[in-house]
Amino acid sequence: MAPNKSALLLLTVFLLIMADALRAQETGFFIDYSGDKPRIFQRFEWDKDEFAMRYEIEIQFFYEYKEGDEEWFPGGFYEYFKDATAENIIEIDLPPGKYRFCVTPFDFLMKSGESSEWIEFEVYTAHIPIIGRFFPKSFLLDKEQERVLTVRILNISIESEIYLRSEQRNLYPVRIEYYRDNIVKLFFIDDFLPPGEYEIYVMNPEGGIETAVKGFNIEYSKAMDVFFKAAYTPVSPVYGKINDLFNEGMYSTGLAFSLEFISSRRSFLNGGFELSVSTYYLSRAFSFKTGIQNIINSFNDAGDGMLAADFDFNVTLQKRFFNKRMAFSLRFGFGLSGLFLFGQEQGNSYAAHYNLSLCYMILLSDILYLEIGADFTHYDTEKFFGIVKPRLALAWKI
Repeated sequence: MAPNKSALLLLTVFLLIMADALRAQETGFFIDYSGDKPRIFQRFEWDKDEFAMRYEIEIQFFYEYKEGDEEWFPGGFYEYFKDATAENIIEIDLPPGKYRFCVTPFDFLMKSGESSEWIEFEVYTAHIPIIGRFFPKSFLLDKEQERVLTVRILNISIESEIYLRSEQRNLYPVRIEYYRDNIVKLFFIDDFLPPGEYEIYVMNPEGGIETAVKGFNIEYSKAMDVFFKAAYTPVSPVYGKINDLFNEGMYSTGLAFSLEFISSRRSFLNGGFELSVSTYYLSRAFSFKTGIQNIINSFNDAGDGMLAADFDFNVTLQKRFFNKRMAFSLRFGFGLSGLFLFGQEQGNSYAAHYNLSLCYMILLSDILYLEIGADFTHYDTEKFFGIVKPRLALAWKI
């Protein structure tokens, strides 16, 4: 029977194409974490040929001859692995060493085409970093803490890269210390810790093998810092009707109690608000006097007096320094007052008032602060008046 010319032509064209196949070959690796221990696999990939039914891949290992070896086992490349696959990729776990590989295609008649050129490569010893437990689980920016992250990491060296990373940024430690039992301590600067969710990232220099573990946060433990304050506030009338009645300077009777809520976030200015209740009593008997006769006269004229009770809402703007150890606060707001006059000027009244104050606060202990400053209040009555109250307070951070 005469041969089928079309089939012969197709076979001829197929074999010619096979001769130029497999020119582009690639090697790489990946890490398999599915078992008890991670394993590194090498990946070999080449261009797929539409006429190839299967591929045969051969990997040879290079043996370097050493003095004392048997003469019949000289140095050179020896067959290490050979397998066939219908895909254009194969994965294998190779020990460290020098290798070369080539790929041979087979057609549908199982006849081999032209093999690719031998490509040499080397498999290095690469350690997979393994991240274990770490402490703490987060940095709390509103707490005074040492910014040190302690991590147990296996299979690393001092050349390994270790830092925190997120989708927005990388945070590099200013110092890394290595200890026994695979313990590593990462030291960070407190002023450069943006809030967010981070992962601990490690990359070894050999082969660029990397690993990362999520679960570390930089955050605030609460949205607001809360302070309870008890203040001694002597009173000095400065203008208006009360100044006309009690114009003898400073009066010693004044107390104030307040709750202040300040944003705990780090910013140029921290905003918040204050709820306050205060009271003071004006009487010449309680004015600051020097000299025995002046004190006696003051008690003789003590029949006239005024009791005030103020309820306030103030907005606070606070500038903090030295990691919250010091702060300046500006407050302004309004409130309602009950005013009760005794003596010749008797009568009760209720009035709105407006406040403005400036204070300085300094840390005494872990949660105790000392605050000094001055409050100014304008009373919007029919016969308006204003007072200034120097302020000395103790503040407890709740």
